[in-house]
Amino acid sequence: MPIRPIPIPEQLSRDVLNHLNQLGITNVKAYRRWCVDNGFGRGLNKNKANRLAELAAARRNQGSAADDFQRLCKRQPIKALQAICEGNIDPDHLPSPELLEFSKALTAAARSKHEPALNRSALSNALKHLSQRRAKFIGLALAQRSSSSANCETLLALARVVQYRSQWVRPLKQWRPKSKSPRRQFESLLQHLFAKYEPMPAFFQHVWTSNAASMARYRGWYLRVAGGENLRKCHLPIPYTRRMAHWFMRSPDNFSVPQALRFGQVIGLGGDQRLARTIAMTRLADNFSCDEFWVTVIRWFVNQPLLDPVQVGPIIDYIHFQRFVPEHVMVGINRQMGDADHAVAGPRQPNFTMRDRTAATLVRHVNRWHQGLAYSNRQQNCTWTPSGIVAFSLLEGGESSQDPMAGVNLEGNVKHWIIRELLSSAALVAEGRRLNHCVASYASSCRNRHSSIWTMEVERFSGVKKLLTIEVSLRNRSVVQIRGKNNRLPDEKEVCLIRRWAAKAGLKMGIG
Repeated sequence: MPIRPIPIPEQLSRDVLNHLNQLGITNVKAYRRWCVDNGFGRGLNKNKANRLAELAAARRNQGSAADDFQRLCKRQPIKALQAICEGNIDPDHLPSPELLEFSKALTAAARSKHEPALNRSALSNALKHLSQRRAKFIGLALAQRSSSSANCETLLALARVVQYRSQWVRPLKQWRPKSKSPRRQFESLLQHLFAKYEPMPAFFQHVWTSNAASMARYRGWYLRVAGGENLRKCHLPIPYTRRMAHWFMRSPDNFSVPQALRFGQVIGLGGDQRLARTIAMTRLADNFSCDEFWVTVIRWFVNQPLLDPVQVGPIIDYIHFQRFVPEHVMVGINRQMGDADHAVAGPRQPNFTMRDRTAATLVRHVNRWHQGLAYSNRQQNCTWTPSGIVAFSLLEGGESSQDPMAGVNLEGNVKHWIIRELLSSAALVAEGRRLNHCVASYASSCRNRHSSIWTMEVERFSGVKKLLTIEVSLRNRSVVQIRGKNNRLPDEKEVCLIRRWAAKAGLKMGIG
């Protein structure tokens, strides 16, 4: 009697696993189901020809699914958005990078540990209701021309609002738009859902539109204040009085939450609104360490009512540099490398105090410090990586089709406006020499990724002229300081160009 051969069991070899990965299938059960749906055998040990046929079928199916979703985006954009929100669309089928980032952000929000997890079905239902109310901030079509990062940021802001739906004080279905402006409609929605008694200030609404990690903390503040609690109970980083809290809620609309904290603090300590705005646009805007010392500095400014506001920023930079920035001291020479060896010592004046200091003497020290920075070689040996913020280039007076970065011939009234990042302490020193200010002192902040320094230049046929130095806070991606030669403020034209760059780069304008 012949012996019946025993079948060899199917093995999940490396080739089989690679084949499943190429198909985008995670397990054997799903693979067998896919094979039946597409007319292939259910076995695992297939030859090369069969596997190539399966890969070709998968590519055809993927292309068909992507085409179907693009048609849905054009015909029924809200349903397409709902499909993304519910996780029913393969990320590979999304027609734009912005929508792909939106999908990834929703997935991360659904798994959030520091904030309430996003219920994707609840977000889909909210989108459907808002579309019926003709809310313009979500009613934009999902065609390629409108799937911009700005639209996706608004959708992500709505997702954050839905994350906190347990703290809504009114039902979403009762909201009606009262304006045609998308921004005002969204602000109205926030007031309707969260503000229990009084309307919230406009600057506080920014905590929903920013994806910075620190915003989770500020959203908690927003919810407590909107619910009727006193701001002073929100575990603020600095001591706050009732007067400070009062002026915090009246901060300028374009301020960030940290800037509003400084604004309220300065007025609470006796300063006027002009001084409060000025200090809120310095390095103190988002740094609340050593607050007891900085309170003495603010009180000193309050007692100098005739001090030119242009001097406030440089004086604060000088004080910070003298009291807190470690000094690099040369201890020897590396003869093999040809470089000097430096050791880090303590700050230059760790016991710096404002006691008995006059404005004239302090300004003289600041000017002398500027000159020392401009001609010091100690600052010229440090570089850092780019921040990832896009640069800006605009050609005025030439053909719009010409690329200003391609080396066009600048003749007549043609102006080439450029905003680029400075990536070394040597570049900061050269910037400070040309514009006679203290930007060289920001080398350590740039190296530690707290700030990013940019220069604004204009190129004409006669040459290149430096105009402004711009500080960007990397903590909240906000433009916090702009200074020209001798610390002058920017003119209207320059502010307009910087706003265009900020909009393109996804930055907030932390100044007026």
